[in-house]
Parts: sequence; C-alpha cells; structure tokens
Amino acid sequence: MSDLSQIPVCDMHCDTAFEILAGKSLKSEDCQVNLPAMKEANVKIQVFACYVSPVTSKGSRFPIVMDMISAFRKEVEKYADEIALCTNSAEIDAATSAGKIAAILAVENGMAMENNIYNLQTIYEAGVRLMTIVHSVSSDWAISSNDENPAFDGLTDDGVKMIEQMNRLGMIIDVSHAHEKTVARVLESSEQPIVASHSCAASICPVPRNLTDEQITEIASRGGMVGVNFFPGFLDYDYYQTLLTECGDLFDKLDEMERQAHGDPKKVSDAFQEYRDEFRQKMAGKKVSLDTVIDHVEHIRALAGDDAVGFGSDFDGVPALPDGINSVADFKKLQERMIQRGITGEALEKISYKNFLRVFQDVVG
Repeated sequence: MSDLSQIPVCDMHCDTAFEILAGKSLKSEDCQVNLPAMKEANVKIQVFACYVSPVTSKGSRFPIVMDMISAFRKEVEKYADEIALCTNSAEIDAATSAGKIAAILAVENGMAMENNIYNLQTIYEAGVRLMTIVHSVSSDWAISSNDENPAFDGLTDDGVKMIEQMNRLGMIIDVSHAHEKTVARVLESSEQPIVASHSCAASICPVPRNLTDEQITEIASRGGMVGVNFFPGFLDYDYYQTLLTECGDLFDKLDEMERQAHGDPKKVSDAFQEYRDEFRQKMAGKKVSLDTVIDHVEHIRALAGDDAVGFGSDFDGVPALPDGINSVADFKKLQERMIQRGITGEALEKISYKNFLRVFQDVVG
C-alpha cells in the first residue's frame, strides 16, 4: 500500500479564478477549491483557469481575462504564507518545500487573445503558463469540439502562429474542448508536449468533448498527458444522454447565463449556483461513482502508460460531480480507491502529481 500522506496531488484545471473575480475568497467554502480543502487533500499544485465565455463581446475578452488575472494575483498575495503563484519549476519547488500550495495560472479559451498574437506575451508576463486554446464555440482560428460544421481544418494559419508563439514563450498548449481536427493540427504544429487538461476517454463515454484512443496515444507519444475531468456527463454516456433530455446542452446553458448577466461576474456566479441546484434536482436519480473516474484513468494507462494521465477536476466549473466528491478535499477518497484497485507506488505518484510536474518542466522550465 502507498502512504497517502507522502503523495501530493496536482489538479490540472479548476474555474475558481472566475469565482474570485465575482467576489469570493480562496478561503471560501462556497468554492469547491479553497485553501483549507486543498491542505486537507495535500494538493501541492493547483492550476487556476481564467475562463472567458465565447459569448463575451469582441474587445471585452482580453480586458476581462486581465481583470481576472489581477484579482487572482491579489487574492494569492493575501494568503502568501499558504499559497504562491509559480511561473517556473524552481518556484514550484520553493513553494512546496516551504509548505505552500503552488498556484499555476491558465487562460481558458483562446478567444481571450482577441486574435492578437502579442496578447500572449502580455498574459505570459502576467504569470500565465497554460492556455486552453478553444472552448465551446469555434474561434476565428481554432475549431471547437462542439462544432458540427467546421469552417476550416482545425487551425487557420493564424492559429498555427499562436501555437508556435506559445512554444517560443514556454506556455503549455491545452487541447481540451478542441475538435479532433484541431488536435491533429496542434500536434503537427507544436514542438513541445501538449496536454488535455480536463478531458475524458471517448471510448468509455463517446461525446464530442472527449478524446479518442488515437488522440490520447498521440498526445502521450509526444510527452504530453491527459487530466481526467470529473464531470459525470463526460464520464458516463448514460448520464450524458439523460442530462440532454432533462437539462439540455450544458454549454448552451452556460452561454445563456453569460448573455443574461451581460458579463457581470457576480450575476454569472449567482446564476450558475441557481443552475447547479436545479441541475442536481433534475439529475438526482442518476449517480456516477468515483470508480468511473478511475475507469478513465485506467483506460488511459492501458493505452499510453503511467506517464500519460493525471487529474483535471473542473471544480467550480461544472454543475455536478461524481457521488462522494464534493470538493478538492475529496482527492484523498479518490486516491484511496485507486490504491484499493491496485494503483500504488510510482504509478500513483505519477498520476497524482509527477506527470504534470514533468510536462511543466519540459515546456515551461
């Protein structure tokens, strides 16, 4: 058996930065990712994604993401004895050695760049080290997995330039939400390993949002990895079909909230809480166990090895979670169940923490 007290956790994706922009705190239990819960679960690296909705008007996207980055940095400074924003591997080592949580900043949705390649330099200088290049709607330069009628072949020439610039800067490219054609073009264009920070296996749950076995294998063969998403609709196909019937398309609902709130973060946050309560009531009869998360982990391991997989919870960004998982504190439950299923020792360490650290070192330095 592995000693869990000695095995830290890395979570490759949460949406808590938006909640902080909306006025919540890193100490707030209203957030699924909060400092007391991270300490309880021995989370040592947490990637905080600054999400920009695709319905945000052009010209407003980049200012909003910069506001989110600024709000997050100020919040981290309030608790500098517990958490540190880290921009390279040495800073992660220094933070974790001092007993602090290493926070990594990300941007979710390349639309935030406003088609301006120089904005990548600006967010890099602000501390961002990972970008999810597209979300639920295709941009002018990248096709979304949600797009049934792609206007171009995954990436435009400008999209390729974005990928190349991310390589030059040392910024991790994230293809979660990307169309199959987009993933293929990114793999062709990137000289560095890439990740899918919060995605699952399509062979278990065949939804457009998930990755095919071929994609998983290709990402892993180039030194990259997949962070398994905890949303039941991406873990279990029966759950996904029921939610479409009972609740409609998740991304359409999120976009409608943004439109009605006119981009006001507090109104969006409040609307999401209401939607989450309504969603859970409608889906109360459908349960997905944390074993299903491990099924996806095991599938990716079987395809591509222990180096290919980690966790990308999507905490604070999805309306439901597997039964028994309520916050980041419950990573310990997940690890305990993994041990019961025979994932121990070096494999458990790699999946829990070391794989992302390796990719970060390779790309960021």
